[in-house]
Amino acid sequence: MIGKIIDSDADNPFWLRKCRELCVRPAIEPLVLAHWEKLISFGMSEPQVANFSSLLCGSKQRARTRNSYGLWEDGDVRFESAELARHWWEDIQSVANNQELAPLLPAYCFARTIIAHPYPDGNGRLARALVHAALARVAGLNAPALPLAPAFYMNGAKVALALRQLSETGDWQQFNAVFVRVIDDANCLAEHVQTMAA
Repeated sequence: MIGKIIDSDADNPFWLRKCRELCVRPAIEPLVLAHWEKLISFGMSEPQVANFSSLLCGSKQRARTRNSYGLWEDGDVRFESAELARHWWEDIQSVANNQELAPLLPAYCFARTIIAHPYPDGNGRLARALVHAALARVAGLNAPALPLAPAFYMNGAKVALALRQLSETGDWQQFNAVFVRVIDDANCLAEHVQTMAA
């Protein structure tokens, strides 16, 4: 099982450092579980989402009002303008409420949140919480039980490239392929941990 993820970015020093950083952050799963019903309804108001994001970060988060960028291994990544990012949550709610688009909800939640980068901090944690909620709606996941953070970080360079291409071209094909890979890796990691614990 774990051999399936060997060709990921897991041997990249930048992403190994990012994975190690997960060990010093509080786990998000208890907070996600405590807000599970609200999350999977996708009915929270924007202030409620900001409050939830604040809980995930341990500091007050408000919608950003200035342009933002992130530092990545191969250069800065520019996120959406604050004006465009203002509508990120209603965009996600619109997809969540459209039965035809339901299968796309997990990938859309992650991409829309990361590209919008609506808050100064915690956008990745929030995006992963929303992926868990979306998987509950479309795949019957009954708890935030997948190790999404390590799976995303292990494939970090591929995810960053796919998000950059998505934001530049609007073509979802590469991002969807990378996203499926991340979910597969998260499942493999979860199965591996369960096997080790048995």
